[in-house]
Amino acid sequence: RAAACAAAGEYSRAVSILSSDATIADVSDSTLADLAALHPDEPGFNGIAWDDDYFAEIRSLPDTHIFISPDDVQTVIGNASVHSAGGPSGLTANHLRQPVLSDDKLCIALAGFFTLIARGAVDADPAAAAILSAGRLLPFRKPTGGLRPIAIGEILRRLCGRCLLRRYSKAARKAFEPLQVGVGSPRSEEHTSELQSRQY
Repeated sequence: RAAACAAAGEYSRAVSILSSDATIADVSDSTLADLAALHPDEPGFNGIAWDDDYFAEIRSLPDTHIFISPDDVQTVIGNASVHSAGGPSGLTANHLRQPVLSDDKLCIALAGFFTLIARGAVDADPAAAAILSAGRLLPFRKPTGGLRPIAIGEILRRLCGRCLLRRYSKAARKAFEPLQVGVGSPRSEEHTSELQSRQY
C-alpha cells in the first residue's frame, strides 16, 4: 500500500502507512460488545430546532434549489484520492475515475443521481437508503488499550457530499457562521478567539 501511494505521488500517506502501528481487532462477540458500549443505539437525531427562525430561509428553499452539475462530479471524482477506501460494496472513487472522465453520459447520469440523493428523493426507497447510508466499521486497537472504531461509508454518498461542499460551501459558511467556524471557515482560530473575548 505504501509503495502504491508513493507511486501516485501521495508521499505523506505512504509515510503514514509505513510509520503506523495500528492493528485491527478480531471480529468477536467481545469486540462487538465493546463497540456497542462505545456507540449505543440512540433514537433519531432531533438536536436541531428546525422551527427556529434562524433556519427559516433554509427551510423555505425549494428542492429545485439543490443541484449538482456534471462539472461538480468530474472535478470531485478527478481530485479524489486513488487509494480512498471503499464502503461495504467495495466500490471506490478510483473505480469511477476513468469511466466518468471519459464518458459524458455517465457523468451526467451520476450528476442527476447525486442531485436526487441531495434532495432526499432516495430516502423514499428504504432499501436504497439503507445501502447508501451503510458503512464498513473497522475496530482499530488503541496503543493505550480499547478500541477506536472507524466507519467507511459508501463512496456514492461520500462523493455526493463532496459535490455539495464544492457547490455550496460559501453559502453554508454564510448561513452557519458564527455558530460554527470549524469547517470551511478561513481564519477560524481568530474568529473563535474573538467570540470568546466578547463572551468573557
